[in-house]
Amino acid sequence: MPRHFFLLVFLTSSLPSVAQQRIPVFATKEDSAAYEQINLKLADAMRNPRYTFRIDSLGKASALLREKAIRFRTVYRSSPGFTRYGRFPADLKTVTKVSLADFKGTTLPDSLFLLTNLTELELVNTRIRKLPSKLTELKVLKRVSLMNNRPSGRLRIGKNDHLQALAIHDDELDRRPRNYRKLTSLQSLDLSRCNLEKFPVLRGSSKLKRLVLTDNHLTLDDLRKGLPELEELVLTSNAIRKVPTAIGAFPKLKKLNLNANQVESIPASIEQLQQLEQLSLYKNNLRTLPPEVYELRNLKVVDLYYNQLEELTPAVRQLANLEILYAANNRLFTVPEELGELKNLRELYLHHNRLSNLPASLRGLDSLKILRVNDNLLVEFPPPVLSLKALENLDIASNQLTEIPEALFTMPQLQILSLKGNPLEPKAKASALQWARALMQRRPVMIHLEGILEPETK
Repeated sequence: MPRHFFLLVFLTSSLPSVAQQRIPVFATKEDSAAYEQINLKLADAMRNPRYTFRIDSLGKASALLREKAIRFRTVYRSSPGFTRYGRFPADLKTVTKVSLADFKGTTLPDSLFLLTNLTELELVNTRIRKLPSKLTELKVLKRVSLMNNRPSGRLRIGKNDHLQALAIHDDELDRRPRNYRKLTSLQSLDLSRCNLEKFPVLRGSSKLKRLVLTDNHLTLDDLRKGLPELEELVLTSNAIRKVPTAIGAFPKLKKLNLNANQVESIPASIEQLQQLEQLSLYKNNLRTLPPEVYELRNLKVVDLYYNQLEELTPAVRQLANLEILYAANNRLFTVPEELGELKNLRELYLHHNRLSNLPASLRGLDSLKILRVNDNLLVEFPPPVLSLKALENLDIASNQLTEIPEALFTMPQLQILSLKGNPLEPKAKASALQWARALMQRRPVMIHLEGILEPETK
């Protein structure tokens, strides 16, 4: 495992620019103390070149202890680019983003209201009881974030007609407001990492366009109608197995993110989301796509990475506006000929599947710039690829190719090419090396070939 991995994951005291980090909580004091000691030693090894040989072993020990954690809590710090409260420059007009961190008071300090150009305010590790109506005096303040704000009771909100974005993150205590109706201009609400088990009640937030509920425990069993103006719904990393019929009750939705759940089925009602442009289902348990998904004619990006899909149906031709298709890390045996009718497709990711060939129709993808078909079962180089005149990035590594056509090295826009991991015949390999060198003499191209990772250009 690379050493920088441990630096990012395990060191919590030496990265002041990181706004948040996940810390394990253990069942015993002994495990907590052991984890702390290991990470202190790891930090010392990172700083002292004499002990770098210990990094790998310490990192592995820390990782093993993390597996014993009963849960994780989030430690928050001031965000990069924010001015810490109390460290203001002489000219207060230059201050636009402020972090009120580790503040002991329960009300916002009066001096905060002298910052007439303040656009963003974050409260970090505080006990503020109320976002007062006085915040309206800060005419350009548009966003407030509360991270580990822990008042004695629920946070109260005063009337505000210009605050547009609110974020609340606290994964240990429920101190969220009962509603947000006094924020009459609220367009974006982020309740990530709040230990939510129920979909939030948002009556009175009729102007809401963006709702982020990442890293909670939602199942969507209680999803109801509402939020008529909602355009983006982010539900990453929850406990969703079945998308409910009520998902069709958001008529203006343009982005739907269900990444990192356990979704096994999608309801027919998704067809009602006719304005949807991005559908993200990364890392779920889908075996099939319902035909209604193919009726979403405005889709531009579809992410199906890491599912269990065995096919894409011919109905894919109906996604005429599709620009990016992520279908890698599935169980695809074939790709339908109709895929070649998607004239707006710019990026196609089919790697880590079971493909033994590509459809001839792919030659019609005139806009395609990125094609990744590595880690499949291709035994012959697919001829349609040679007709992709706009192709800039081709990865066909780790297949079963024994020969490579010379025409590949004359493709006009090619900038990145990966062929490594194929069992090229000796003669074919020698030819490929010759053609690759000739191409790199004509223009800068990065080519990954057997025995050549990043060849020098001349």
